[in-house]
Amino acid sequence: MSIQLAITELDDEGAGVALVESRRLHIAGAVPGDRVVAHVEHVSRHRGDAWARLLRLERASPDRVEPRCGHHGDCTGCALMPLAYAAQLRAKQARVRRALPQDVSIDRIVPAPEPWGYRGTQKYVVIRRGKTVLGSYAARSHRVADMSGCPVARPALPRIADAIATLCDRGAAAPRHVVLREVEGGVLVTLVATGESAAYRSLARALRERCPEIVSVVLSLSAEGNRILGKGEQLLDGTPPAESPRVFRQPNAAQAERLYADLARDAALTGSETVLDLYAGAGAIARALAPLAAHTIAVDLTPSTPAPGVEVIAADVADFLRDAPHADLAIVNPPRRGLTPEVADALARLRPARLFYVSCNPETLGRDLARLAPTYVAVRATPYDMLPQTPHVEIFARLAVRA
Repeated sequence: MSIQLAITELDDEGAGVALVESRRLHIAGAVPGDRVVAHVEHVSRHRGDAWARLLRLERASPDRVEPRCGHHGDCTGCALMPLAYAAQLRAKQARVRRALPQDVSIDRIVPAPEPWGYRGTQKYVVIRRGKTVLGSYAARSHRVADMSGCPVARPALPRIADAIATLCDRGAAAPRHVVLREVEGGVLVTLVATGESAAYRSLARALRERCPEIVSVVLSLSAEGNRILGKGEQLLDGTPPAESPRVFRQPNAAQAERLYADLARDAALTGSETVLDLYAGAGAIARALAPLAAHTIAVDLTPSTPAPGVEVIAADVADFLRDAPHADLAIVNPPRRGLTPEVADALARLRPARLFYVSCNPETLGRDLARLAPTYVAVRATPYDMLPQTPHVEIFARLAVRA
């Protein structure tokens, strides 16, 4: 069935949404303000949603712009690229408002310092299509889209990706995946493969000769399941990296620094507190707070490197919380799935006076605020545009224990 629709908002994957009777109809490629003709392909039997394929654009939104990337549409990583940046911010603000409880005060979204060329970590799938292509899987498919010249990546990363493709075309062993990350002093290259390291040493040496900004090339054996990186790395060339590429760090360093500075300011520590940084990743929050607190503990299954004033614990957060010390402030920064019920319950039992929640998923944050509501009241939330051109939004929520 084909119908004409007016797009009113965006969903959490960046698809346009039209309200048809009481149902939300999702159309990839449409943006708020568009009027489109779409073909309905699937109607959910379990919730009020349906999905349609965009057939043609009848009237373009005044906020629609020409995408900067020639791969847009094939590559689905930057779903909001056809939307003007100010409109992207409005859409993300509206998404946060829909997801969080109505009694939570929400600040205006903090724009990114730069909406292009900001991303300091890139993950690529490597395939051969006559020539070597470094790309990404398109949404809900195993089709690999070319990512050459990616305009949201930091400038060095597309150049290094092109160099890898060229060397593989000239006979170097091709890895299954490549992960590029800007680190202090340059770029860390991780080659992900199933074979032994000898086949990739010549690629690593040639790559560093071509790209002097590369400080380290390491090999990671492929992981099981949907994860890319395996459990360990082997140095192929360059200096040993200061931290494992498996350690989480925000891909937008400039915006992350703003968020962490705001968090440290709002913590208003006096130097006597015990602070828990849970799901600490690279430990940036713990390092920001350690000079201001008496004792700072950073907990993550894949821990960061030690830092002055920070006790680093390699542990599952739920396991750690079973016997955690009293804390005056706890910060949680979980993955997109949010807190498990075990972690939410453990935080309620531990009952730190204040709880800061850094979330990359408004919907799971809203769910977790409801879970924590018997113990904590959410006072205020600030959205940050961490990943411009994408539907993702970061949120810093402040919670206080109920009297």
